[in-house]
Amino acid sequence: MANKKLTPDSFFPAIFFAAFFSIAFVVIIAIIVTQIKPRRHIEETEFTECYEDLKGRDYRGMVNTSANGHDCLNWDELDDKYWVNPVHFPHAGLGDHNYCRNPDDDLAPWCYVDRISIGWDFCEVSDPRENCSVTTVAPTTTIGIFATTGVPELSECFGDADGGDYRGSVNTTVNGYGCQMWTSQSPHIHVYTPSNYPRSGVGDHNFCRNPDGRASAWCYTTEPSIPWQHCNIGVAGEHCETTTSPAHTSSAAPAHDT
Repeated sequence: MANKKLTPDSFFPAIFFAAFFSIAFVVIIAIIVTQIKPRRHIEETEFTECYEDLKGRDYRGMVNTSANGHDCLNWDELDDKYWVNPVHFPHAGLGDHNYCRNPDDDLAPWCYVDRISIGWDFCEVSDPRENCSVTTVAPTTTIGIFATTGVPELSECFGDADGGDYRGSVNTTVNGYGCQMWTSQSPHIHVYTPSNYPRSGVGDHNFCRNPDGRASAWCYTTEPSIPWQHCNIGVAGEHCETTTSPAHTSSAAPAHDT
């Protein structure tokens, strides 16, 4: 009895179903492996801008843009080609976030950025403190409709080269973008609030300030695609009036008659 051969009508459907089930099997296995793969990130329970180490190795704040304004990448979503990750540095503050850190004893906190040509960039965070366990809160002073912290009046005069003591009313960036209110979290979420930086001049306004020691006064912009920019506030002492007291003159006593 002759063996029954597969006809073209029955051969190709068999190949199709075999390929389909093979692909489906691979997909299911991949999904299962993904679900059971342990998460790489280390959970953080508290974020704070206060740190004591000069290099910022203990910085656990929420700054997530680099010094050049690039967005930071999420530490937990990095590919294996990135050596600095939560697996290799499990106790360095890395996790399921994109906040700047210094896990590898670099000069300052940094992060990987979304620019292939750069790769990574340093971040500008606040200055370290001697003792983070001491908390001081400055009194709030209301000036007109603006509630500021520790600032007696608005003035374009400032003395610090980086504008750290600038308390003027410039509210646009060097490229003409409007500034975001410091008490607002839209369009950019940030930590530079009056409660976190009570003596820096930030408050319920959108004036340029320098609460964290950057190169000059700056602000978050109202443009969603541009996190922040510096402001043109002039140079230190430019808008300061110098007052001179009139020279003290004394009238000569009349000569006594002789």
